[in-house]
Amino acid sequence: MKAIIFSFLFTLCFPVYGQDIAVVNSEKSWSPLFSEEAPLSIKLKYSNKQVKKETNDSTYLASMIWYKEGNNWDSLSVKLRARGNFRRKTCYFAPLKLKFSNSRIEGTPFEGNRKLKLVLPCLLDRNTSDYVLREYLAYKLYEILAPY
Repeated sequence: MKAIIFSFLFTLCFPVYGQDIAVVNSEKSWSPLFSEEAPLSIKLKYSNKQVKKETNDSTYLASMIWYKEGNNWDSLSVKLRARGNFRRKTCYFAPLKLKFSNSRIEGTPFEGNRKLKLVLPCLLDRNTSDYVLREYLAYKLYEILAPY
């Protein structure tokens, strides 16, 4: 089995919907991952072929994720699976759903986030990484325009 190692900047945005306004206005504290907008550098190791082959939504594959805090890289075990239908069939990289163990994420940037959705560039091309950043910017512009 050939494994692929990804190294890229990972930016998560937390959407706020109308039904969540009461939660936003409360004294709820945000997880470290969503408390700032600076990109988080991560590396992810998994077999792209195996992830796309597993079509069952309840089957997660074991993997490792490395994240950079300051100048040091730290690692966590993570379970992942492909999500979505269209991109899974048409793109080289399928979007992923990451699932962390609660006991292992304490004290990490992922604390408080047991499951995360990760969008990857669709194709192996020099310019496709820019599309993910453009999508992020579109969401940030929408936050300014929309009340929710």
